[in-house]
Amino acid sequence: MEDKKVYSNIDLLKFIFSFFIVMIHTNIFADVNPTVDYIFGNIITRIAVPFFFISSGFFFAKSFEYNKQKKVAGTKTNFKRLRKTEWRIILLYAVWSFIYLFIALSVNYDGWSINNIVDYVITSVVRCSYYHLWYVYALVFACPILYFFMRHLNPKAVAGICISFYLTGVFVNSYAYLLPLQGMTSFFERISGVTGYYLVSNILFRALPLMWLGVFVARHRKKPNKLLCLMGAVLCFGMYFAENIMLNNFSNGKAAGHYLIFSALCVYFVFLCAVQFKKSVNRENGIRLRKMSTVIYCLHVMIQLLLSNYLIPSINSFVLFLLTSIITAGLSVAIVLLSEKRKLKFLKYLY
Repeated sequence: MEDKKVYSNIDLLKFIFSFFIVMIHTNIFADVNPTVDYIFGNIITRIAVPFFFISSGFFFAKSFEYNKQKKVAGTKTNFKRLRKTEWRIILLYAVWSFIYLFIALSVNYDGWSINNIVDYVITSVVRCSYYHLWYVYALVFACPILYFFMRHLNPKAVAGICISFYLTGVFVNSYAYLLPLQGMTSFFERISGVTGYYLVSNILFRALPLMWLGVFVARHRKKPNKLLCLMGAVLCFGMYFAENIMLNNFSNGKAAGHYLIFSALCVYFVFLCAVQFKKSVNRENGIRLRKMSTVIYCLHVMIQLLLSNYLIPSINSFVLFLLTSIITAGLSVAIVLLSEKRKLKFLKYLY
């Protein structure tokens, strides 16, 4: 019963953070104040995706059985669970990629043609179908890689690899721009345009280490008390805020605000708060919120583009956020509730 409450806390935060993603993509305060827009769009809301990855890692770790060496046991049951998880993520990515084919050909390409469709399909496989779906795309690869590490390496080795990957990503994407080495920043700007670099960066340097943090929380029973978790979240958020501002100023805005040391630590403590604090919605509603958060994440860009490109081209950024949030939330409620009907179970493939 206690675990159910913990999970519903996580589900509630995932639902709230899904609207943070909407804030990012609609540039919520761009038409109000650039400074406020930066604080919300590049600092506060940037904790959302790391939280998603950590929660994915948490539930991923909870689904397996472990041996005496604290590795994932090499059983058929564990492999079946991995295969089930992998298939569910691939199917989710494929369904939404197909849906966004129609948007992509209208917005990102010069219309319908065989060449454009083939290009979209190839891009969906080797990079990512639509920009916001990179999170789901990264999970497709990060889950089996993390499983391999957890199956064959001891926990300390996995920790060392994942922390090293994350720090490499922080250096390459953020701190490298501070180094007084001629050509260093231009070098990273050039390689950032390479498809393979994005593939490695998003999966190995971001998704994998953040998922491991979720595994770390799931596998360690001894956790800080509520006060320490809350203090850690507040302190690390303050450090993350300062780190973000500092890097943005000294790199002339080139450093990636989502690749920071204290952003991961901040979200780690926020996640611990979700685990430690017991007040939450009931399990049934928590599961629904979890499903709704996935629908909101995947659907909102389509609603945003329809509003800003076709229905209300000159829409204010804040109004765009409100309308996108209201419409997307309403549709997510409808999709989740209708999917519970026997004849409409196919809607579950949307989450």
